[in-house]
Formats: sequence, C-alpha cells, structure tokens
Amino acid sequence: SSDRNFGVSMPELRKLGKEIKRGDHELAQQLWGAQYRETMILAALVDDPKQLTPEQMESWVLDFYDWEICDQTIMNLFEKVKIPQARENIRTIQIYLGDEQTNQVGRAKIAKRKTQAMQSAL
Repeated sequence: SSDRNFGVSMPELRKLGKEIKRGDHELAQQLWGAQYRETMILAALVDDPKQLTPEQMESWVLDFYDWEICDQTIMNLFEKVKIPQARENIRTIQIYLGDEQTNQVGRAKIAKRKTQAMQSAL
C-alpha cells in the first residue's frame, strides 16, 4: 500500500543494504517492525541468516502485504537458509538410499545362496 512506501528504488535499497552489511540481526528486527516497504526489504538484506529461526520466518511471512516484500525477503534472506538446509537434507536422503540399496543387494545375495543351497540339497 502506498501509505507504507517511501518510493525508494531497489538499487538504492541494495546500495544502502551493502553499506549497512549483512549480519545485524537486531537492526533487522527493528527495521522489520517499522512495517514500511523499504524497512522490511532492508531487514531482509541485513539480517543474519545464521540467526534466522523458523518462528521468525513464520512471523515475517504473516507480515507480507505485497509481492515485492515477499519476493525480496525470500530471495535475500530465506533462501540463504533454506537452500543449504535442503541440500543437507538431500545429501542425508541420498546416503540413506545408498545404504538401503547396499542392504537390498546383500539380502538378494543371501537369498540367492539359500535358494542354491536348497536346490543342491534336493
């Protein structure tokens, strides 16, 4: 909504975000709390992804009131956390699946040996 927008361009917000630098979690909380387009986008640019919690993400999502804030927050902050987490989860799943495949091969070899032994006994 225009009453929550000062009209600062994204290039200017990015420039300001670089001057402030990422990693100031407390400042990000204060900026987000002001609930203006520019302060919310700046919060996403400067917050520390390492300090981002699922509770904070849920809370911030509820505050989205336009697509630009949603897109900028996801691209500039949430993805910095969720993509590495997803990659680690995928790696864990791949290890598990590899272990399961190895176990299945082992079980198949045991079953084959048992079948051969039973056929030899007959």
